[in-house]
Amino acid sequence: MIICLDFNFLREIRSGDLLTYFALLLAYLAYTRSINRSLDSWKSLLISLKNDLKSQKEWLDSEYFEETYKDKNSFDPFKIIFPLSFESLPEIIRRGVAEFSWISDKFINQLSLFNERTIAFNSFLDHLKKVISANPVMTEKLKDKLNDLGIDKKSIEFDDLKKKIYELKKEDEIFYLAENIRRLNRLVHVKLIGNKNKKDKLHYLYFEITNELENILKNFDKKRPFFIKHKIIIGAFSLLLFLLIEIFLK
Repeated sequence: MIICLDFNFLREIRSGDLLTYFALLLAYLAYTRSINRSLDSWKSLLISLKNDLKSQKEWLDSEYFEETYKDKNSFDPFKIIFPLSFESLPEIIRRGVAEFSWISDKFINQLSLFNERTIAFNSFLDHLKKVISANPVMTEKLKDKLNDLGIDKKSIEFDDLKKKIYELKKEDEIFYLAENIRRLNRLVHVKLIGNKNKKDKLHYLYFEITNELENILKNFDKKRPFFIKHKIIIGAFSLLLFLLIEIFLK
């Protein structure tokens, strides 16, 4: 059986109308492409932030309490503390993630606070480094004296080391530097990183942002506008509507 299709009805379509339709269709496709590129850019930024958070987990995953922060190395002038780095965070804040109505104000505020705390953390590290490097000779001398006190020996407890330093500073002022370094390290860990009970500190904000970011990325593509997700359907429907108007309603 041979089926013949009669396309003579297409002659009813005026060329001017057809050109107008295709111009509108191309404009729509260009607009959706622009929106898609913007959304993809946002998604890349959020993924970058997620990776940055993951890379800093060793630092921010730990909790620090005033009563239990007993790290012998907090006296050590050569204790290494790496600065925090979140390259995508300032850009996210600058561009304004608030343009997405489905992202909570709480998350946006926490991002801003987290960025402020990160800047404060890194600034404080710079201050700590300046204190330690102010007198390199004294710093080396302090390290040698701490080694003599057994700072690296497991048999020497924190409280024992702290007591020895307190007693020796009466005779040797270099141990005042050890106590000052300890005080600054305690501020970095307890006051800036904090714990789950401190809602304005890095540890708490880290977990809140990480969990919410996971949820945002999981649903990001689902939240794309209908006219972006279903371009083919909209294109087909617009063509059908165009033909209907041109052929039957004119």
